Amino acid sequence: MKDHTWQERIEEAGTEPEVVAVARDYLARLSQDEYAELPIALRPRKIVDANDIAAYALDLARHEAEDPDEMNLVQRLAQLMSLATVRASELAASGGRAD
Repeated sequence: MKDHTWQERIEEAGTEPEVVAVARDYLARLSQDEYAELPIALRPRKIVDANDIAAYALDLARHEAEDPDEMNLVQRLAQLMSLATVRASELAASGGRAD
């Protein structure tokens, strides 16, 4: 059985708590180097619900950096957090049921 990508795990989440769990797991797996590379204001924060994911995704998307490695990391995080935000919104629109 193949491992699921983070994107697949988010897309397969059937409830908001599952989306939150995947987002939290992803952030928890950042390496020490990746964590240190992020500006302090963009370091992973407490994620409790979809609103926290959306706020973090927005902060990441708004960030601009001159360092290409930093920007690549921020964009990667922004992409995944944005995907999680969209999935949580889809679930909320369907009454919390996976389609």
